[in-house]
Amino acid sequence: MMVLVPLLATFCDVRLPAALSDHCVLQREMPAAIWGSADAGEKIAITGSWAPESPVEITAGADGRFRAELPAPSAAGPFEITVRGKNTITIADVLFGEVWLCSGQSNMEKQIGPMAGQLPCDDWESVCKTANHPTLRMFTVRRSKSPTPLETCEGRWEVASPKSVARFSATAYFFGLDLLQSLKVPVGLIHSSWGGTEVELWMSAEGIASVPALAERAADPAKQRAALAAALTRWEETVAALDPVAKEAALPATSDAQWRALAAPGEWTESGLGDFDGVVWARRHVTLSAAWAGRSAMLELGPIDDDDVTYVNGVRVGATTGWDAPRRYLVPGDLLREGDNVIAVRILDTGGQGGFHGGRSALELRPSTKEGEAPLEIMSLAGSWKYHKSVEMSKLPQRPQPSVREHSTLYNAMIAPWRGTPMRGAIWYQGESNTGRAEQYAESFPAMIGDWRAKLASPRLDFYFVQIAPFTGYGPAPIAAELRESQRLTLSVPHTGMAVTTDLASDPTDIHPTQKREVGARLARWALSHTYGQKDVVPSGPLYRSHKIEGSSIRIEFEHAEGLAARGGALTEFTIAGEDGVFVEASAAIDASTVVVSSPKVPAPVAVRFAWSNSPRPNLFNGAGLPASPFRTDRFPLATAGSRW
Repeated sequence: MMVLVPLLATFCDVRLPAALSDHCVLQREMPAAIWGSADAGEKIAITGSWAPESPVEITAGADGRFRAELPAPSAAGPFEITVRGKNTITIADVLFGEVWLCSGQSNMEKQIGPMAGQLPCDDWESVCKTANHPTLRMFTVRRSKSPTPLETCEGRWEVASPKSVARFSATAYFFGLDLLQSLKVPVGLIHSSWGGTEVELWMSAEGIASVPALAERAADPAKQRAALAAALTRWEETVAALDPVAKEAALPATSDAQWRALAAPGEWTESGLGDFDGVVWARRHVTLSAAWAGRSAMLELGPIDDDDVTYVNGVRVGATTGWDAPRRYLVPGDLLREGDNVIAVRILDTGGQGGFHGGRSALELRPSTKEGEAPLEIMSLAGSWKYHKSVEMSKLPQRPQPSVREHSTLYNAMIAPWRGTPMRGAIWYQGESNTGRAEQYAESFPAMIGDWRAKLASPRLDFYFVQIAPFTGYGPAPIAAELRESQRLTLSVPHTGMAVTTDLASDPTDIHPTQKREVGARLARWALSHTYGQKDVVPSGPLYRSHKIEGSSIRIEFEHAEGLAARGGALTEFTIAGEDGVFVEASAAIDASTVVVSSPKVPAPVAVRFAWSNSPRPNLFNGAGLPASPFRTDRFPLATAGSRW
């Protein structure tokens, strides 16, 4: 089995990225791209077991990088690929099939099984129990950020099994399963998502520069980052001065006998902190054997809400800002000792529920392995910690905020490493975090699609996305409706498709609907119809095409309108307006493949809107049982007009 480490500029040995590892799926009908790093000028031979007599030979460049292509085999595999330089690496159990990149924010990230703070997907236990699909392979990219594009990422390929699918993206899994069962070829799913993220984080620096409004805001970031860093340092000093226990709380000699018990993982309400916002110190004592002394380790604490500064035996080992960012800190070998060791975390909760929010497996102390020695057992840090409530948020100064928004960091760390990977297409579920700038999304989202196509060297990369689901928590302004409209308008970009979800939110108070099986199936419809040419598959519900004013009514024409039907009675969620732009509830009736909309309150109509709210429940479907997308026919000013990144 391969052991993977990040690529660097030069190595004594040949190294391959995580994308090229055991159980990987390579895109069929395309040359197999093999790339990595070695010594500058090192000669490398690459052999596929389907053609052992025809190795490809290549020489690493001056920067140590190499890339070669093997002719694709006619069969699916499994195969082996051998890369020989000064050392030899063999990639085992390689399949050739359909490769798809699956990305977005928390609704793409949402896993099939139980997840902290979220309900599992519908029927998850049955789904996992029957998930024995040896030719469906899954790769989850570990969350990471980078200021510059990386060449590899953390993660590994896994074979779909009852254990592995429970923690995999539900939308991606169901999409891939439908492809697997319909196409009868291997499927590889690359899942790279991060909850709560805006689209600008997923665009490259060049992609940001292609949108004038984004480029202007991103100008001169180095200078402004330096100013922000200085301001944050001053703010940290102020917080420490206001924190009455800051000087003692991290020190091992400080007694925590009077501190109260804190459950980790868990929200503060579970430990008696209630709705407290501010600074809380958390400590955990760890007893280590003599074998740990002088040995470096990786301290993993999972996501902490919101910010943390972490110490081991009184020495600061790291700090992270962001409620959803996993904490992962290297502990130098000279910090750990035999006997009692103290991990202290200063947590700042700025609002909502503070605490350790990962699963139990996210809290660990992982020792390094010394050459020639058996590895030590990983130390679990889940369970009972102790806490001390310190200074309240209301007594702290406002934290400095960046004047330039962060951008490109997720593209750099979680998408850029796949630039060398031939693939068939991408699926995307994101937009909730951009609702406040919904109008601008109509510009930035298409730019991101073009950016990915350029960076992944695939100008016609098929790109299918999910229109955000109904949710009541967006506030009174119809910002989610405006975001859905920007998504619908993105269908003008060639080789795109959109899965509508207005009927898939059984609990509209939950931003993470649990009906992900149907979401994946609707994305798969687009792929099967448009990517793979299956003529009998209807890809979408009704999509607005055009309208025509007919006296006191407006007739709406649709694409994918065969078998229009209203579920449960008369059509709902249609509104109509005159020149004044005031929309009122309207009557709507199906006429063959069109809908005629009118209201006695608007004798001279000019515009129609459909399902125009944050949490709509419309009932217009086509004969394939797929819902119509929300839309508007007007260009009246939007609530998010002028809201910019």
